[in-house]
Amino acid sequence: MKSSLNIAFCGCGRIAHAHAEELKHLPGVTMYAYWNRPEEGELAAKMRAEYGGAYATDDLARLAADPAIDAVYICTLHNDRLRQLRAMAEAGKPVFMEKPLALPATVLREMRQVLQQQPILFQSGFKTRFNSLVIAARELLPAPEILHTHVYDALWPDNFLNDPLVGGGNLRSQGVYAADTLHILAGSRPVSVMAMAGNRRQPSGVEDTMCATFTFANGAIGSIDVADAGNGAGTVSKFFATMAGGDNALSLLQRFTRLEYQPAGASAPTVRTGEEDGFRRQSEAFFTAVRNNTASPCDFTQGAIPTIMIDSALQSSRTGCRVEIDSEEWLAREG
Repeated sequence: MKSSLNIAFCGCGRIAHAHAEELKHLPGVTMYAYWNRPEEGELAAKMRAEYGGAYATDDLARLAADPAIDAVYICTLHNDRLRQLRAMAEAGKPVFMEKPLALPATVLREMRQVLQQQPILFQSGFKTRFNSLVIAARELLPAPEILHTHVYDALWPDNFLNDPLVGGGNLRSQGVYAADTLHILAGSRPVSVMAMAGNRRQPSGVEDTMCATFTFANGAIGSIDVADAGNGAGTVSKFFATMAGGDNALSLLQRFTRLEYQPAGASAPTVRTGEEDGFRRQSEAFFTAVRNNTASPCDFTQGAIPTIMIDSALQSSRTGCRVEIDSEEWLAREG
């Protein structure tokens, strides 16, 4: 088992810096190399100056060929990741990739082919499923009958973030958190969806508002709401979830840092509080897998399912019909 790991970054923007701020506190982890696209100027050099490391480059082949690099964080724009994944997979390097894994969603199929041809350790970056209180909620209520999650945010800026093929807009980019949390808390695979979605406020015309109801293989029913309509008020917050079953009820509040659980027969809920610790814990899980050469707890298929859920919900909203979901079949389709 290798105790010390050299980490490289593909992409050196805001999310890469957020990861670097966590990694600098983790033992046995060295931020070693940084890559950005030539058109992005000195982002890699600036990040190296801030966090240290051996070099910054705009040569992707150099990063892939470097035997000193033990794992790669892919934090670039969603529509520019396939070639980076291919380069790192061909070099046999473990990859951590930020969510959503790809835009447009159909690029997931090409990514799957790359990973089938060049199997590597791959982890999808879905921080909310790693939050301690989300895990506790799953343990307290493992068989919910009905669930709800939402992501409410302030109006996103009118720039590349609202290009559906680049930043995706809040619905595609952040809505996957609501979908992934719903999937995790349901404890079962999604099998169908009915949804309504539309554009309310974004000048780009991208869908920015959605309500969708999913059914799961275990019989659970769950809904998600996603909107650029303002952060949740008070304890509700941007990230929010409720679930109930067997006369037990549970809520996750304040960005999943407060859990209220009322079991059957109780006169009042019990309350737990914690940190928003999923961002750090997902990296810790990734490094454990790299060191032990074991499978990721959030592999490619797990990371693809939330995007497939959102894509299927958008299809339902356009047709007005229920859409069946089979994630493996969806990924295996041509085109």
